Amino acid sequence: YVYLLKRKLRNAVAYKIGKTNDPERRIRELNQPSNEQSLIWKIETDDPVGVEKYWDDRFELKRLYPHKAKDEWFKLNSFDIKAFKRWKRIV
Repeated sequence: YVYLLKRKLRNAVAYKIGKTNDPERRIRELNQPSNEQSLIWKIETDDPVGVEKYWDDRFELKRLYPHKAKDEWFKLNSFDIKAFKRWKRIV
């Protein structure tokens, strides 16, 4: 799966794109009392590395911390989220 998570920051909302075999388990791993995140969408795929890279590249200019090499957090708008949610399965 490739997933999209939502996390509230101080005065903003950030989105994380990641890959996992088990989205629900991954959210449990990431969630801590002060770091509540919610699953927005998941895409089932047989190529999670390629699909995650596609979305990372597509939203490259929307990275929350562009100076960090491995930043996974994005500032997305409703159109970006709708585009992600058009996909349920890519095999």
